[in-house]
Order: sequence, then structure tokens, then C-alpha cells
Amino acid sequence: MANIIDLSYLEKVCEGDTEFMKEMIEAFIETIPENLTEMQSAHNAADWPLLARIVHKMKPSIAFMGIEELKANVLELEALAKEGKKPAEIKVLVDKVDGTTTQAIAELSELLKTF
Repeated sequence: MANIIDLSYLEKVCEGDTEFMKEMIEAFIETIPENLTEMQSAHNAADWPLLARIVHKMKPSIAFMGIEELKANVLELEALAKEGKKPAEIKVLVDKVDGTTTQAIAELSELLKTF
């Protein structure tokens, strides 16, 4: 299976500082699972404003880790949640963000072993 992460942007931002890069990856691995739990809870409660805020908070982390396939999904999810419309589409996007981000965490955890 192809990697879903692309750390070229993170490498550019870190300017060769592998320790800082490692810290950024560790921060992602530590914070995103909590964000995913909050996202699922907000979705289950149909708390669309909260869901939009959580997804908005996740966008920079997703960008830093180069999870290209999620960028459009996250923007669409945030927009739909702000509108509070199309709950079936919101559910599909919540599941996509959750699954893909969980896969990214697994990839990043393996990558950390090489640092």
C-alpha cells in the first residue's frame, strides 16, 4: 500500500532540523487521536459548530504531514458542518478523515523508529 503521508513540506519547514521534525511528528501522533474522538463525538451529537471547529483545528496538522488526499475532504467537511446540512455526506467525510488520519498515524509511528 502506498504511503499517504508526504513529509516534504515538513522537511522544508524544519530546514533540516531532524529533532524538530521528530517533535512535530510526535505531536501529531499524540494530539490527533483526541481530535478524532472529539470529531466523532461532535458528529454523533450533531453538534455541527463544534465539529467545524475541531476539523478546522486539524487542518494545519494534516497539511504539515502532507496528507494530500484529505485536504479537500477536510475543507468540505468544515464547510458542511458550518452549514449543518447534508448529515449523510458529513458522516462519509468524518469516517474518511478518521480512517485516513489513523492510517497516517500508523505510518508516522513506523517512520519515527528510523529517527
